[in-house]
Amino acid sequence: MSSITDYNYVSVFTPEGKVKPLDYIKKTVELGNVSIALKNNECGVMIGYKGQLNDISYYNKKVYKINDSSLFTFSGITNDGLEIVDYLIKKSVSEEVIRDRNISHLSVFDDLCVEASFRTMYSGTRLYGVSGLLMTQSEGIRLIEFEPTGRIREAHAMSIGNRSQSARTILESEVNSLNELDLEGLIHVGIAALKNAYPESGALNQENIDIFCLKDGKTFSVEAQKYLE
Repeated sequence: MSSITDYNYVSVFTPEGKVKPLDYIKKTVELGNVSIALKNNECGVMIGYKGQLNDISYYNKKVYKINDSSLFTFSGITNDGLEIVDYLIKKSVSEEVIRDRNISHLSVFDDLCVEASFRTMYSGTRLYGVSGLLMTQSEGIRLIEFEPTGRIREAHAMSIGNRSQSARTILESEVNSLNELDLEGLIHVGIAALKNAYPESGALNQENIDIFCLKDGKTFSVEAQKYLE
């Protein structure tokens, strides 16, 4: 059958075995600037690459603080990512005001996953064009990946966005030793992964990298320059 045939109503299956919207969204996410997150039992690090500056634009913020003990980053369509940031902040405020507790690393995505799954299964609605990483303090340091289809999964380390596979190569080689590292060690591994993704001379500098850390239930940023030397 023709590869351009449209199938109305339901879009999780086509006779060709391909769901074109999923292919498009995957490519969209891969075009976003890379984000890297890694953690152990005591602390976590989130690194966002802002891209190269040009004459007509400013650097975009890459890592977002959800609350005092939660960080979020995304890769893909900026408006969709900011929508998820707003969703997570509202969930965080609700949990704090009503239940006096931090967000749950998994159930915080419940409503979002339902919406994303609906967008995936039925035509006429656009999928979320973004993948995201949430790091939070919830019975230890937790790292969760959110995918455009509504799938979530927990990880020790993860990279998303453009050249993420190159960054993931370093993360996979170091994953078994993460629990032995302190915060400085985690940052060095994250920067090494970023350098593997962008090995070009001058590609990385103080201005185009966000580094945020989570330790002892508190989030804070650190200067990138000393880790690039």
